Amino acid sequence: MLFPRRETCALLLCAALALLPNRAVMGQLPPDLYTTARPLTPEQQAALTDFARRTLADLKSGDSRSMAEARRALLASVRRDTSRTFRTAFNAAVTPGLAALAADQSAEMAVRQASIWLLGPIASDETDAALASALQAREPALRYAAAASLERSMLAIRQDRHAYVNAVASEKAMCRILRDAIATEADAQVLRAAVAAAAGLPNAGNAVETLAEGLVRQAHRVDKAGQTAHVEVIRIGLERMQKRYVIDMFGGQAIATHERKMAEAAASALLLTVRHGKAGRISTQDRAAYADLARISENLLNLLCKRDSTQTRVTSAVGAGRFDDAEAAIKSLWLAEDGPVYGNRTWGIAAGSIESAFDR
Repeated sequence: MLFPRRETCALLLCAALALLPNRAVMGQLPPDLYTTARPLTPEQQAALTDFARRTLADLKSGDSRSMAEARRALLASVRRDTSRTFRTAFNAAVTPGLAALAADQSAEMAVRQASIWLLGPIASDETDAALASALQAREPALRYAAAASLERSMLAIRQDRHAYVNAVASEKAMCRILRDAIATEADAQVLRAAVAAAAGLPNAGNAVETLAEGLVRQAHRVDKAGQTAHVEVIRIGLERMQKRYVIDMFGGQAIATHERKMAEAAASALLLTVRHGKAGRISTQDRAAYADLARISENLLNLLCKRDSTQTRVTSAVGAGRFDDAEAAIKSLWLAEDGPVYGNRTWGIAAGSIESAFDR
């Protein structure tokens, strides 16, 4: 179970509070502070410092009412239209305290989860560092909160409500963090949140590259671990990658630089399905999930290889439980030495490399 009952209730409370409408809250900052374009006056800085002190103290208290008010006040400050001056000052005043609470192993789980959740919409280099650390936590609930919070950071970039010094460079750094999280995550729900965050990267090319690289490595990990729940998440990742490709980049010159990794991801997911079938690791109950993974993999390969006719023989064989036929089909249709994947000179994928990667 990803979240014990107590932790689940705390996370649901946090999620519910996020949906509350903006309204006047206790400890709200002076209105002119949010939009100031000039450096903060001593009075404004004092108000912000006091706001940070009180809200962080309430958040740390563990009292549900105080935590709710503190969380509402902090979210209200990042949801409204604000100047870059304010966002930078708010980040400096609030982020260190939130990061400390997120990392405090002696704090209540609800406090740590709420702190992690609040870091995302601030969207700064400092919050990213704290969230990257939380992604390494032993507790899946904290890793889940960190991945979900990073998705909020990506949304802040798209809305131009961030506090990054250089949003482009920070997004690139986030690609590496999310790629590694997708590649290594052993909990299916956390993996799903990391995939959603990567799919939300503002730059479509970054989203495709991050998802593709992470999913290839996750397929290798799942092949050895045999975790059926991850098969569904890998399918979701491929679908989101295909969506970004089709909607945002299809037909553009820039897509050629991303096609190779997409093809490797789709072929790796398809091969994962065949390998598990041949090894007798697909139960009748799980066959539909594997067939769905094979379907999206073959559809993506057809799209990338620009096939006039849609080839889904591997999918049909997997759905029928004919895994010998599925193995023959993937070898003849997709992974033949002169086939559409290895035979593509632009991609330059070495023959046999996708198969051999599973056994390293």
